[in-house]
Amino acid sequence: MAEIEAARVTGGEERVAQGHGGNEPAASAGPGRGAAPLGHDRAQGAACVPGGPVLSCRAMHVEPPVRVRRTYRQRLVAPPERVFPLLCPVRECDWVEGWDPRVVYSESGLVEEDCVFITPDREREAVWLVTRYEPARFSVEFVKVLPGVTATRITIQLAPEGDGAVADITYAHTALGEEGRAFVATFTEAFYETFMKEWEGAMNHYLLKTGTKPPEAR
Repeated sequence: MAEIEAARVTGGEERVAQGHGGNEPAASAGPGRGAAPLGHDRAQGAACVPGGPVLSCRAMHVEPPVRVRRTYRQRLVAPPERVFPLLCPVRECDWVEGWDPRVVYSESGLVEEDCVFITPDREREAVWLVTRYEPARFSVEFVKVLPGVTATRITIQLAPEGDGAVADITYAHTALGEEGRAFVATFTEAFYETFMKEWEGAMNHYLLKTGTKPPEAR
């Protein structure tokens, strides 16, 4: 099910954090100088008061996100124990056409929590972070940032189904500028379904054909 969200900054639901925009510590007390009270910005003389109006702290700009979230269920021909290790920036080279990370930062040499990797993307470099890695639950989450374009959260949850597995895969893209807003607008249900079916087909071919990519991917 698709969902395009625009978060609202209302009431007390989503507000600018107290202090100095989260970037600087409050000034420490010194001779002739007292510490700034929480929520007070010396530069603007404005306070970010819980429950009060949302004010700009220094150069902070707050706006509703332009975001799209889509989920698809893949059906795979092998159990989760075989599938899960393939959801890895290193192992994906075995079955994903064109997958070629520039660098992978990993203590184990494979996917793990806090693993960071960098991939080419639209003439830029995207930075990925593994934010959750739970092999016992067959669950993994990535955050991908393409600077100036999108910040993306990707969650994958596997579960057994007969002799195989199902994979519930969710992509949530948040635009970071005009190019990102244009991309979000094109990330339709039909586009996502095509993308997911290509992924599903490539993985099933690898699982069935003892570790080879589809013929068109070689």
